[in-house]
Amino acid sequence: MSPALETASQNKYFAVQQGYNRHSAPSDLLLSGFLPAQTRSVVFQPSLSPRQSRLQITVHHVLMRMRGYKTSGRLTTIAFFPCCFPFFAVLWGFLRSLLSLPPLLFSLFHRVLVLTTDARSSHNPISFVVQLLLRMKSAFLAALLAMAAGSVVGAPMARGGNGRRLAPTTLTSLTANDLQALTPFVHFAGATYCGPADKLMSWTCGAPCAALPGFKPSLAGGMGNAVQFFFVGYYPTSKSIIVAHEGTDPLALKSDLTDLNVLKGSLNATLFPGAPAGIEVHSGFRDEHAKTADAIQSEVKKLLASTGSTQVTVVGHSLGGALSVLDSLSLRLNLPDSVNVNSVTFGTPRVGDDAFVSFFDSKVTDFKRVNNENDLVPIVPGRFLGFSHPKGEIHIVDDSTQKVVACPGNDDSTDAECQIKSVPNILFGNIIDHLGPYNGIFLGTPFC
Repeated sequence: MSPALETASQNKYFAVQQGYNRHSAPSDLLLSGFLPAQTRSVVFQPSLSPRQSRLQITVHHVLMRMRGYKTSGRLTTIAFFPCCFPFFAVLWGFLRSLLSLPPLLFSLFHRVLVLTTDARSSHNPISFVVQLLLRMKSAFLAALLAMAAGSVVGAPMARGGNGRRLAPTTLTSLTANDLQALTPFVHFAGATYCGPADKLMSWTCGAPCAALPGFKPSLAGGMGNAVQFFFVGYYPTSKSIIVAHEGTDPLALKSDLTDLNVLKGSLNATLFPGAPAGIEVHSGFRDEHAKTADAIQSEVKKLLASTGSTQVTVVGHSLGGALSVLDSLSLRLNLPDSVNVNSVTFGTPRVGDDAFVSFFDSKVTDFKRVNNENDLVPIVPGRFLGFSHPKGEIHIVDDSTQKVVACPGNDDSTDAECQIKSVPNILFGNIIDHLGPYNGIFLGTPFC
């Protein structure tokens, strides 16, 4: 069943009504979202079957809890709420281990936790764990505050997307047509979550593939765990070679651990010929990129020769965006100057240090990194750790009104409607914004 989106600007809320199991009856619906203030209760009656359906329902369930609404109903599985936020990945692994305990041990664990919390009204152990994790939210956010960008304390401010007051600013406003031009790349990024590789090769990955019927994949790989899904192909509409990387899958712990490895290391001289000595990047992203770089580069060269194209576009979301940053630079350094290499990423964390960013900006001159509303992933790893962003920020200030701005510089901390000023630290962020919407489209495993 297709999503039905109803907006009511006077109440500043939206409701999403959708059938989550494609094989379920139309009555199996979920109603969730940013509800009017007078609405304080939502009942979930989903038909749970596929993994992606369960995760999608849970994302919306937890969204309600994070917004302060009461929820009830049948919830038989759980995905930890910051599913794509790298620094919460360890908790997801802990939760998966917890849920694998024998029933007796799980029951004992549940009873001990009930005695140490005020969540005694919960009779469902799974629901209880959801409540417990949500109660821990503020403590974890406070502990991880240092991992965010440096806090920004503004002067007199105008109203921002999250209700705080932000200083007036003059930025380049993008039009609805500009946002629409990015939509194919949103679909390409979304398709990477919808593996396995055979579905990507046959281009039968569901809604993202259906939205791009002319695309011709020529290589797909990855396992969605130890190696992220990726694909390469030719897109006749733009006469471009497309390279796309999957982001973090919350059900794949190894991809979460890639995000967690925030130590910096040097670039591979073979993959990045000519890179100045001393450049450092996120070691987890670098090592993940190296697993597929040779195969992707070889396939891109074949397609350039067979199609006559002179354009390569690298796309990704979240971890996939970080891999796209590295891949676009590697391809730029290994392809002829006659080939234009550009990249479009969504919700991308910082990848390297100032030296890396300076080198990247000098080589990949057509780069767009799209940030959605109050997404907190683009402000990590923190600048105090020596990480920076390349130029090219596009900030969706409000997707519902299509208010979008292009932000100058690298990490723009002076303009009120750019990411750092909108989300000065993770306490002001919203992990759900990491999933979207990007021009009305959500990204991640739940939305295949």
